Amino acid sequence: MINRLIIGLLFVGSYCFFAVNTMGWGVALSSLLIGGFLGTGRLGFARGFSALLTHKQGEQAINSLVLAVAITLVILPLSYGISGLPDIGQFHRPLSVSLGVGAFMFGIGMAMAQTCTSGAIRRLGNLESSAIVVLVGLVIGATVATFHFDFWTMQPALGPVRLTDMGLLPALGLTLLIATLFFWAIVRWTQTPVGELLPSKAQIGLIALFTLAVAWFAISVNRPWGLSTVFPLGSVEILQRYFPALDLDFMGYWLQPDRESVLINGLMSDVVVWHVIGLMCGALAYTLMSRASIVSTFKIQRLIPSFLGGLLMGYGSLLAYGCNVGGFLGGVASGSLHGWIWLVFALFGVGVYHRVQSSLSQYWDLFWRRVGLAATINRTI
Repeated sequence: MINRLIIGLLFVGSYCFFAVNTMGWGVALSSLLIGGFLGTGRLGFARGFSALLTHKQGEQAINSLVLAVAITLVILPLSYGISGLPDIGQFHRPLSVSLGVGAFMFGIGMAMAQTCTSGAIRRLGNLESSAIVVLVGLVIGATVATFHFDFWTMQPALGPVRLTDMGLLPALGLTLLIATLFFWAIVRWTQTPVGELLPSKAQIGLIALFTLAVAWFAISVNRPWGLSTVFPLGSVEILQRYFPALDLDFMGYWLQPDRESVLINGLMSDVVVWHVIGLMCGALAYTLMSRASIVSTFKIQRLIPSFLGGLLMGYGSLLAYGCNVGGFLGGVASGSLHGWIWLVFALFGVGVYHRVQSSLSQYWDLFWRRVGLAATINRTI
């Protein structure tokens, strides 16, 4: 246990040394805290959404709603620009075809991979080998989507719908109303008494601490929490070095100011890259210091769904202006209607996947038995 504690501290200390010098204490410490809270495995989206639609279990989905409301109550006043408070930016995105298609694809991928973007990053920090396959799919899917970026931006779209245009209090009120409607729909769908769906005191405490860490990060970078922009960057160095004929400088996605700066200044100039590394280190520190033994289990038959799920999430997150974090939480916390639209289409994707999967599962299992790869790899640390 002492050795693992030392290893955890070495990872955290090394990250802080480099991240503080590059991005500052705010980004470094808030990233570690968020990663540590995610490392508990009690905050997430994929399992909750799947449990809601397949087993009519709504507790984790309600936790996601409560988390969205909590972050909004903190972030929205800051992004509204109230005098005397830190001023951060907002995620206001159009209500476009790409939003619906991307969120739907992300929902399918999330259900297929049995995790989301933040979940895959957290699982890698928890030393779960399956996360590597998902993350590779995320990088490839997001990279492919950058080549189709111009096509999707030309599809029909309505302008961003900003709840904050009506004022801060009406925006907060409408957010609470929409969240209440989702809550009511979950209660009706699950046929579960309200009291059994509400988070426990321990869960509320965890959500409160997590919200403060997210707010600290948002204040440090002057924008809401987001993750998915990191995945196209995972391949940009390779593309520039080995495929110069692609001319990334002239592609629509890389002409965006924050993306173009990465092409010029390099991968490690992007704050989200440092943030993701901090999430992994935070989750790793939690894992090393909280568990007597760590068993990493990976079923070979999960290889293809994990990769394809990551591929769909990577492609869909770029189309839909983000993942569960940037698309849903970031949009809702900015008072933008697109965040709630993102959630609807993602849930639809989760539901469609599970409906199809339940019909084909017997054939899928038969396939793996035929090829003789219905095995499980276990590794204890």
